[in-house]
Amino acid sequence: MRIKNPINVIGGCIVGFIIGSLLLTEGNFIAGYMINSNILWLSKLIHTLSIGIAIVAFIFILKRFICIKSQKLIVYYLLSILISAAAVVASLYLFFMVAAKWIQAAALSDFFQSKLGIFLGYNSFFIFFIFLIAIFAGVFSFLTKRKVKYIQYISQEVKKIEKEGFGRTIKVIGNDELADLCVSINHMSEELLEKEKHEKELEEKKNELITNVSHDLRSPLTSIMGYVNLMKKDGIEDSEKFHEYIAVVDRRLQGLNVLINELFELTKLNGVDVKLDYENIDIIAMLNHLTDENAILYQQHGLILEKKIEQAEYYMDLDSEKIARAIQNLFDNARKYAKENTRITIDTSVKKNILYIKMTNQVKDKNIIQVENLFERFYKGDLSRSDTESSGLGLAIVNRIVELHGGVISANMVDDFITFEIRFEL
Repeated sequence: MRIKNPINVIGGCIVGFIIGSLLLTEGNFIAGYMINSNILWLSKLIHTLSIGIAIVAFIFILKRFICIKSQKLIVYYLLSILISAAAVVASLYLFFMVAAKWIQAAALSDFFQSKLGIFLGYNSFFIFFIFLIAIFAGVFSFLTKRKVKYIQYISQEVKKIEKEGFGRTIKVIGNDELADLCVSINHMSEELLEKEKHEKELEEKKNELITNVSHDLRSPLTSIMGYVNLMKKDGIEDSEKFHEYIAVVDRRLQGLNVLINELFELTKLNGVDVKLDYENIDIIAMLNHLTDENAILYQQHGLILEKKIEQAEYYMDLDSEKIARAIQNLFDNARKYAKENTRITIDTSVKKNILYIKMTNQVKDKNIIQVENLFERFYKGDLSRSDTESSGLGLAIVNRIVELHGGVISANMVDDFITFEIRFEL
């Protein structure tokens, strides 16, 4: 079985061995005192207990080191230092085991009286010191080489992110602070890429908004100016034409007024300081009231409004004015784009504490409607934007009002029937 944290295991063995040895030495010292006091049975008991305590301490410390889930850098480098020091001690022990006999023989043969022997004798401390430093540095460098390379790799990848742009990620190795740093860098890189894309989309939408506003303002203004010039030219002598021109100018001005008011309303709804005037209201009663009002208007346009509202009441904390505005916009949208002499249905249902409000109508031309864009600002099914009755903001206002109330609105097209569905969770 592969050990996940070998450094922890080695460090645990070394620390456990040192502490166990200290406990065993202390126990043997006490046992020796008891022997001198002629209490042999107690001496044996203490010696046995000291062996057991040393073994338990070794196992406990090793287990604690193995259970460390994250090789934190400070632990990693401290253990590297400890292992390097242990390597130095082991090297000294091996050296003296191998060289002890040679040193004894060299002393007997008067080797240390020779020039080379005198040189070695005087410089033995420095030779040993350099040897020990070399052992320590070699082992420490070997143990920390992987971390150093990983730090260099992170530095190179950060420079690449700086040059190539956000979105690039760094390979995460291990589970220490360096790994956490890489995770944070990756998250930052991805988040900044998304932010960059979002800002680009916002810039494109802003440009599109300016273009659409300019077009929707220019068209009626051009028409108004044209008819005003005609009135200036023809005067008021031709009463019939004058009233015709006035009617067109009035209609265009009304359209401009609607556009400006809805644009102002949507801007306020998208503001950071928008506030809702909540009150506990019966939304079913509101739906019934708005349906009855619009049914009469629909009849004038050859449309039938069918109500399928089964709930007797349903109370929610809502901004009644804004919710009524949103639902009225849906009624207006259906009236403008429903096929002549067809039926518009509105129905409600409650499932698992979720209120569903649906409005369905048959459209005049399904090929010009892009369902995924219906809630975008200034979207019109009429791509030429010659429709003067619509500002293209009504559904965007509906979407924003529903969002502010924590609800969700969606649109679905089946054949040439479009359904708008609002979901409010109680």
